[in-house]
Amino acid sequence: MSHSSSSKPEGDPAKAAAIVRLSTLGFQVVLTFIALALGGNWLDDKFEIAPFGTLAGIGLGLVAMVKILLQEGQGPRSVREDEESPGGEDEARSSAAEEKE
Repeated sequence: MSHSSSSKPEGDPAKAAAIVRLSTLGFQVVLTFIALALGGNWLDDKFEIAPFGTLAGIGLGLVAMVKILLQEGQGPRSVREDEESPGGEDEARSSAAEEKE
């Protein structure tokens, strides 16, 4: 009694792609936040404005994180905006029928 699936596990390609996409997203979010926070800390040291540079960097980091997450949530757009409007084809057919009359 041997199972062919136990000898060589085949993963779901869609699941693997989702894991890679989400881990990449996590690294992008964390690195962006850290870079902006460290940049704010550098501004504090250079201009002696502590803690405002760090706070500004953290604030920009939060805004960047939200932007990255919103872009990921929207996903790729494969359909043009004018094609996805409801009734788009019906309106085109009715206008073509009116032109024939």
